[in-house]
Amino acid sequence: MQVGDTADWIAVSAGQSHTCAIKIDGSLWCWGDNSKGQLGLGDGTPMNHPMPTQVNDPAGNWYQVAAGAGYTCGIQSAGSLWCWGDNSKGQLGDGSTIGRTKPILVSN
Repeated sequence: MQVGDTADWIAVSAGQSHTCAIKIDGSLWCWGDNSKGQLGLGDGTPMNHPMPTQVNDPAGNWYQVAAGAGYTCGIQSAGSLWCWGDNSKGQLGDGSTIGRTKPILVSN
């Protein structure tokens, strides 16, 4: 079964209960469980999304994505690293244990 309405995906990563993928145009799409904000939609709701939904913040050309157990990280083509979702053990790399529902820039 084809996911979405086009066949132009270039990368995919499946987490514990969600999936994220990058299209040829560099846009990032996620679907599945959103109980920890791991879809990166930033809409403040923990609602699941059974169809691919675009991550718009930050907009940009995504190069890589990795979905984990309740969190996601991605690299944009310029090399910046972004993470979002469950952060109860500091897995987002922002120096806190606060969960994030939209991508945050990880800096060193």
